[in-house]
Order: sequence, then structure tokens, then C-alpha cells
Amino acid sequence: MPFSDLRDLLEHFRERDELYEVDEELSPRFEVSSIIWGLSERLRKALLFPKIKGYGIPLAANVVFARKVISTAMGVTEEQLETAFGERLKQSIKPVSVAHGPVKEKPGSGDLAQVLPILTHYKGDSNAFITTGLVSARDPDSGLTARGIHRMELRGPNELGMALLNPPLTDIYGKFKEQGRPMPVAVVIGVEPLTFLSFALRAPRGGQA
Repeated sequence: MPFSDLRDLLEHFRERDELYEVDEELSPRFEVSSIIWGLSERLRKALLFPKIKGYGIPLAANVVFARKVISTAMGVTEEQLETAFGERLKQSIKPVSVAHGPVKEKPGSGDLAQVLPILTHYKGDSNAFITTGLVSARDPDSGLTARGIHRMELRGPNELGMALLNPPLTDIYGKFKEQGRPMPVAVVIGVEPLTFLSFALRAPRGGQA
């Protein structure tokens, strides 16, 4: 996979003049989302917001702005993308467990609302939302891990409400609810395109993906 993480992908865009950086400091409440909608279609580039008012973390948007982003991530041409995609869906990849890695690091602590610049997109929204959270949960019966992409609303300093509208996570949540216990989940944001895409694909039950 050509892109090891989101930083690697953004550097790839920067080298090819496919990254537009917004220098102005913007509020995560309405301002950032307004600029995203205004620039995404017009520029056809990835967007980077280094200065988010009240936060020390930059924000990237419009990362998959064209088919060529996926084809480059897969190491094929745009013309080869459809065939290569179909072929690779048939290939099973065994997961690799690691003892150490960036995902296991704990860079800091504090209220979620103070650490992450979660955007408020529209005037009618009840609060700020993470629109594309990659969620994993383990089935209490089979022990298998299921994944999906779910929208999450900020409901408190360290509380998110998750819209579990699609299986398999809806089914797993139903099992935990029936047992009267909370469902542990892991949420990931800010990944490179192929990892994101994999969460949107239906994997064979009991298979490794």
C-alpha cells in the first residue's frame, strides 16, 4: 500500500499540488464546514486546515476527491481500478497483531471536546458531529470483530452518541442490550483511503478482512 497513514497521503498530495492549505484561523462551528463545501468541488483537491480556533490539531478534509486517489493507493492506474478492486475483494488478508505502534500511544489526556476540533456543520444541528467514525465492536457470541462507518454526536465533554443504523453493529448492539450491559467499541478517525474504504465493504461472516 503506497500510503502508510494520513500524513503520508497528505505529503503525497502536497508534492503534486493536490493539497490546498487554508491559512486563515477558522472556528470549528460552521466556518470550517462552510469552506469545505465551497472549495471541495471547485478545487478538486484535498484540504488542510492547520489553524483551528481553540485547538492545536490540524484538520484534513476532502481526502478522497477523485478516483485517482483510490487507484494510487492500490498501486494501479485509474483504468485498472475496477478490475483490480474486484480481484482484491476475493483475497483474504490475515490481521497482524503488534505489541507497539502509534495506535497504542497515549499522547495526552483531557476532555474530548477540548482535544478534537469536532465540526458543527449546519445551523439546525443539535451539536457538533464526527461524520465518519470508523467503529469496531466484538460480537459477544462469536467473538468476531465487526466494523462500520457511523456518525457520532458530541453530547458531553467525553461523551458521544452514535447512530447505529446499519448492521452488523446494530445486531451486536442488540445482543448487548438484551444482556443488559454496555457494548465496548473502538473508534478511529483520520486514516488513509484504503483503510477507510475497507470499513464500508461487507466482509464474509467469519472471514478475515
